[in-house]
Amino acid sequence: MNNRIIIGDYSRLNGCSINISGNNNTLYIGNRCVCNQATFWIEDDNNSIQIGEHTALCGTIHLAAIEGTKIEIGRDCLFSSIIDIRTGDSHSLIQKGTKKRLNPSASVKIGNHVWIGTNVTILKGTSVAENCTVGAASLLCKQYLNPNCVIAGVPAKEVKHDIDWMAERI
Repeated sequence: MNNRIIIGDYSRLNGCSINISGNNNTLYIGNRCVCNQATFWIEDDNNSIQIGEHTALCGTIHLAAIEGTKIEIGRDCLFSSIIDIRTGDSHSLIQKGTKKRLNPSASVKIGNHVWIGTNVTILKGTSVAENCTVGAASLLCKQYLNPNCVIAGVPAKEVKHDIDWMAERI
């Protein structure tokens, strides 16, 4: 109930699926976005997935927001394929004896003009600063606060600084 899907002007969704269960959830795709073979999964209440304008999700991408969290992707981003972004673990890890939950969900934020390579996994609580590039097959599981960096590895770390990127080959 009260779930919303908002798709901006001139945006295209090709072969995508949208799964929303719960209340007060929002999927927002900005103007002039391209989403190919993306799965948008929203579960529980008060979640949102937001894609900024001029962003391209190029194929086989899974975005899952659960337990009142957000996935925010900035404008002018480029995502390759086989990318998984999750705000939670989907199951509870608890302290033995007390049943205290040890793995709460946390929002994910990707800044403006971020390029993410193929086969990347981005886990709960991760943020990526603007103008960064994420190397193929990387695992992101923390906050990367410096802009204009190359982030790569398992687990990922900043491996190069003072970079920028463009979609065109020059």
